[in-house]
Amino acid sequence: MFGFLKKFGFTNKIIEGFHIFVCCTYIINVFKREIKTMLKKFSTKVLVIVICLLSMKCMANLKSTQSISPLGIGIVEGLQFPNNNSDVMGLRICLLYGQNINVFGVDVGVFGCSVDGCLLGLEVSGILNIVGAANGAIQVAGIANNCLEDFYGFQVSGIVNNAYGIYGGQIGVLNIAKNVGGLQIGLYNRAETVTGVQIGVINCTAEMDGIQIGVLNIIKNSSCSYLPIVNAHF
Repeated sequence: MFGFLKKFGFTNKIIEGFHIFVCCTYIINVFKREIKTMLKKFSTKVLVIVICLLSMKCMANLKSTQSISPLGIGIVEGLQFPNNNSDVMGLRICLLYGQNINVFGVDVGVFGCSVDGCLLGLEVSGILNIVGAANGAIQVAGIANNCLEDFYGFQVSGIVNNAYGIYGGQIGVLNIAKNVGGLQIGLYNRAETVTGVQIGVINCTAEMDGIQIGVLNIIKNSSCSYLPIVNAHF
């Protein structure tokens, strides 16, 4: 195959070495493609498993409550339909503020929305969203989003996003979480452990497995704890 190289004075050993190099390069490229394919399949399976587990947890909460309604309307806490010990599966509209055990679907509030248990779907309010339990959703608020347990999805707010653990992303002026698996974008990002990326003016974490981009980047478990522009630890 490489016999033409002899015309240019290459020895048999050089030609053999070149042949081995080409074969190894091809094998490596094939291996890379297989690895990428395996990772994509693995990521998809993990996502399906996570969604199933979250759904099972929410359904467990659902069985323990009093009633289920396809529509919820709240004016203030205590003045709402259905009552705050019920679930809403469909659409909930909070004219000022509403509170229920679980909400599955779309949750819209002028002032604020509160879910004691599980939220699966989209939650949008003018000021504040509060979720008590682990959930998979997108929260959008004019001022603040707060999740007391792990949050699977995205929190977007005009000022503050807070969660015990965020697995997805936070976008706001202040983003705070104990554990981050994903992305934080804001002026100030803080977490105890981060696996992913922080982008902001000030980024701060105790343990990092990823990259920080900002004016001041702080990784306490790194040999270079304080760095401008870019900091990383793997």
